[in-house]
Amino acid sequence: MLPVWGNEGKRHINLGGTSTSTSQSTILDQAKVRREERLEAKRRSDAAIKVQSWWRGAQEARRVRANVRVELENDLRQGGAETLVGIQTLRKLVIIGKNWKGKEQSISRDGKVVLGIWSERVVASGTDSLFFVHESPSWLTLVKQLSLLIIQSVANDVLSSYTAAYLHVITTILSPSSKVPSHLTASLTSYLVHHGLYSALRRAIQGIPINSKANPALPLLIPLTILPLTTFTNQGASEEYRRTFHHLVTQILTIPLLPNRLPLQTLTYLSANLPLTKLDVLFVNSPNSTSAHAAEPASSSLSSLLSNNYTSGIENKLHLISNLLTLMPPRYPKLTAPSLAAYLRLLSSLVDGIPVGGLEGATASSASEAATGSTPVYADSDEEDGDVIGHVTVVSSFTSVPKTTLPVLDSRTQKRLATLASPTHLISLLTPASKTLTRNEHRYWVIRFLYSLVSVYPGTSSLASSTTKNGNAVGTGNVGKRRREDVLGAVWNWNGGGFVREIWRGWVRGGGLGRDVVQVQTKPKMPDPNSMDVDSSLTGSGIGRSHFDPLLPNPNAGRGQSRLLSLNSQHGANEDPWAPLLLLADLYSQALLTMGDDEFFSSSGSSLSSTLTSTPASGAVSTKNPLTTDDITMFSRQLLNIAWVLYMHGAELGTGSDASTTSTSALAMVPPPSPVSWNEVRERVTKCLLAIHDRDARKPFTPKGHWLVLPDTDSSGESSSSSSSTVHYEGRGRSQMQLSMEMVGFVEAAVVEAQQLTEAADAEEDGEDMRFSSPNSHRGRMNHRTMTSSAASRRQQMYLSPRLAVLNNIPFAIPFHVRVAIFRNFVMQDRVRHLQRINAVRDSGGRRNGAGMMAMFDEFGMGMGGGGRSGRQRVAVRRGMIAQDGFDRLGEADLKNPVEITFIDQFGEEEAGIDGGGVFKEFFTSLCKEVFDTDRGLWLTNKKNELYPNPHAYATETHSLNWYRFIGRILGKAMYEGILVDVAFAGFFLAKWLGKQSFLDDLASLDPDLYNGLIFLKHYAGNPEDLSLNFTVAVEEFGTTRSVDLIRNGSNIAVTKENRLQYIYLVSHFKLSKQIKLQSEAFFEGLSEMIDPKWLRMFDQQEVQILIGGVNSPIDLDDLRANTMYGGLYDDNEDTIVAFWNVVNSFNQEQRRALLRFVTSCSRPPLLGFKELVPNFCIRDAGVDQHRLPTASTCVNLLKLPRYKNEQTLRSKLLQAINANAGFDLS
Repeated sequence: MLPVWGNEGKRHINLGGTSTSTSQSTILDQAKVRREERLEAKRRSDAAIKVQSWWRGAQEARRVRANVRVELENDLRQGGAETLVGIQTLRKLVIIGKNWKGKEQSISRDGKVVLGIWSERVVASGTDSLFFVHESPSWLTLVKQLSLLIIQSVANDVLSSYTAAYLHVITTILSPSSKVPSHLTASLTSYLVHHGLYSALRRAIQGIPINSKANPALPLLIPLTILPLTTFTNQGASEEYRRTFHHLVTQILTIPLLPNRLPLQTLTYLSANLPLTKLDVLFVNSPNSTSAHAAEPASSSLSSLLSNNYTSGIENKLHLISNLLTLMPPRYPKLTAPSLAAYLRLLSSLVDGIPVGGLEGATASSASEAATGSTPVYADSDEEDGDVIGHVTVVSSFTSVPKTTLPVLDSRTQKRLATLASPTHLISLLTPASKTLTRNEHRYWVIRFLYSLVSVYPGTSSLASSTTKNGNAVGTGNVGKRRREDVLGAVWNWNGGGFVREIWRGWVRGGGLGRDVVQVQTKPKMPDPNSMDVDSSLTGSGIGRSHFDPLLPNPNAGRGQSRLLSLNSQHGANEDPWAPLLLLADLYSQALLTMGDDEFFSSSGSSLSSTLTSTPASGAVSTKNPLTTDDITMFSRQLLNIAWVLYMHGAELGTGSDASTTSTSALAMVPPPSPVSWNEVRERVTKCLLAIHDRDARKPFTPKGHWLVLPDTDSSGESSSSSSSTVHYEGRGRSQMQLSMEMVGFVEAAVVEAQQLTEAADAEEDGEDMRFSSPNSHRGRMNHRTMTSSAASRRQQMYLSPRLAVLNNIPFAIPFHVRVAIFRNFVMQDRVRHLQRINAVRDSGGRRNGAGMMAMFDEFGMGMGGGGRSGRQRVAVRRGMIAQDGFDRLGEADLKNPVEITFIDQFGEEEAGIDGGGVFKEFFTSLCKEVFDTDRGLWLTNKKNELYPNPHAYATETHSLNWYRFIGRILGKAMYEGILVDVAFAGFFLAKWLGKQSFLDDLASLDPDLYNGLIFLKHYAGNPEDLSLNFTVAVEEFGTTRSVDLIRNGSNIAVTKENRLQYIYLVSHFKLSKQIKLQSEAFFEGLSEMIDPKWLRMFDQQEVQILIGGVNSPIDLDDLRANTMYGGLYDDNEDTIVAFWNVVNSFNQEQRRALLRFVTSCSRPPLLGFKELVPNFCIRDAGVDQHRLPTASTCVNLLKLPRYKNEQTLRSKLLQAINANAGFDLS
């Protein structure tokens, strides 16, 4: 062979003489270079030989193929049936048909034509002739390769004129025949399945236009998808059967709009011949599998589909669900227990892999938002329509991460997916499930499926959802929210609530989750306020438990009571204990919105077995609480323990912004089932917990101390933990509390966390603060909705300030008196901060002077009795115009500064006295009495004389809203200063302060007739459409009645069995929330200028009422006397004082309240007892004049009592004084 690149093989001889190189290293280097040159020349020569050899081979192959094709064409034209299927002909077909590209085999261009002609000739002469020579050893190999070429031809060009002939041939080859041994057919089928049979069939079906149902290939393609399963069933090849079944599910049943592509007869064939009774093989482990995780499917095809969370994977899951919903429902009653359980498991696995809201697919706008990474932010409102206020792009890092977007779905697919959550479909599925699934491991998958279905829909909305004329949702996610509610409603009412009881008794009650938080220690030690661990004081030696115990399912498997005894048991390995618990929490969160107290406290105590077989009609509403109050008490305690751990130790679980903070001890936790995160677990648990607690707060049913997590000794007198030590805690003023060490650590750490967050916020706002030059300038009115719903700030708070997160989300875990002390600490911090801001503005260049700081402590250190006058605002108020003058003079004043009141009497003269705080309190009491007077038209009262904003239209005018804003500021000032106001608000209005949901029973106090009508509708056994109701509500104003739509086009939407709960909720929502929305917002705007809404979230409605007006309880004279100081000649044993207490002991409660108001300006005792009264209640002698009346200085809580000679005179004069209702001049 001649060299290609010249004479590289010749030796080069140097004739120039002896080398001048004398260095040994140089000689070695030169030799190395020449050796490498020779090796490179040899490599190039060898490569040239290979190229030339390949080229000659290719030329020879083309020549041979051309000769073979000529011979084959002659055989096809002239040969008979035996010639067509002879070994030589088959070999020639394979030679012509094969086209190798790398390692992938495909059909050549020439092969398509030749194979098409051959297939037509075989069909014309009878396909049975294919098996004439099956005894030949080469026949099976040739037929396998030929079949693969035919399948590829169909997939590449399904619209070819040869397709029908191809499919006839393949069908004959793969069909069991008496002429061919069954093992040969199974071998052929297995070969094609392993070499992409189902992938090719998928491409072929999708290659036919969706509207071309008359295409003759479809009736041939669909049977081919079922045929391999028939072959393997007959052979009993279980492993091949499983693999084939997986391919059928992942390749064929994921084809978009598969039912719409098929003619009716073909669709009927597919539905009738799908081996649905063997669905359980999808989740049977392969014998060759070494995986210990039984939940993994046997085939990699299905596991790949379930684990693919990119857009393509999500789209395939959605189409598979859509196709299953078309093919499966008619066969639900015929499925065996294993198959039905496997079907539910398959659905739950598919739904788990779909993002929240993904069952609706993506719209064009949402797809564009996803592409840009922009997420719309909506204003928090109790309206069903939210306005877009901006776009925020949130990134976890600046590295490039592939984005997953929702696929855009066809409207027909969306319609099918919508049926998944419809009550009709759920009932049709749950009914046979209750009869067929008798084993616990099978029934679990009903719960798991429902849990997945609830989790995939958005859950941050109420029943209110705006709909269009056609019933489609308008707001983003409203459709999903409504479907989530449909699912929960259908499950709640199914079997009369029996299924809810089964979840509780069978899985949640003994599942191990939610055990009591660790509070045991062997050696007490003082808590570290800087520690992130509330249980840092509990880590003494000898402790075998962890604070994560509430998140562990049955660590002591041998002693458990549930069927979830061990996560490694045969069936328990697949049963996640979180799914039943979270599903039950969601069910109660939803049901309590419309469940009346009569239903809540009337449990349907029938046994489980009696309820599993009775199915009420669709749309029927369960009229009894499925669980007893004892069950709910136990359940709420489980939820409380879980919530406590997730708030206090969420950072260790990675629930904060940085998941890398997950601690080693937290790695042992069993994570909640996908796709739910710990954050969502916390939100769902908290939502249910708050709903149950609100019910208990209105009508108590839990035992005392049920809601407390940390031990408390002040309220009960003894610690809930026998080994907890107690210490004295110095509260606001001179108050002292006997608290456990854990509680003291919690309080101190909470105050520190709040201070740190405040300092961080102030540092960020330093630049903005420079724009304010006046100490009376406000930083703008705080938006109540924004402050109560800022998702970013609340996430940050939960991560950095776990104790504040507890106080804002589950405050009832901490005793009320402790929260009051924390509230007072927050106020004190705010006072100091506010004065520092004033001084910063006054002192140019940020200078601080010592006098200013001393004034701060004089003003705020121990109440309002200080002597400094810095920052005081003097206001003159006419006695007869207190409300109007207060509105005019204090409407825009900085109420965080002290206000000094001077009263003007009816003659225009200033009343005597210097306001040391008492005059202001008197002014405040009179002001509140006027502004809350219902005759002014701003407030109405219910039957309990509780106030709520007037819903009338004139109350929404600008002037009225300004009054609401002013009243909010005034009430905030009272709470800020600790002044008790003798006013009571309706519970549903107080709930709005806290951002909580009103209940149906709240409507009873507002409109009893409407409430009774809604209860009648809720329990109505007939057809609600007979009542001719629609989604409107009548509003009467100025003697005329007008109709208001509850949802868009509500007047044309009838109330039915399916939507009556939504109607009941919307009517309640309109009456309790929407009608007073503007009034409430104006009130909250003023209130939030004084009181941070986060502070109020530490209390429930009843506790806020106590914070405003004090404890509405009998006055404890023993407590009052124990905390009374004396002046002048008086002491506790002096005769007049003894007579005074004898007289007061004879007073009734109204007279005692009058005395208290006379001395302190408030008729109710302090929240935490008279030890909280600052300054203390004091009695001083006022001479011996027997005709003089007792007087008081309310500014210092001082009673000036003359030394009367007998009790009768003392009683008469005292009653005359306290009932005189005189002004400040009396003192």
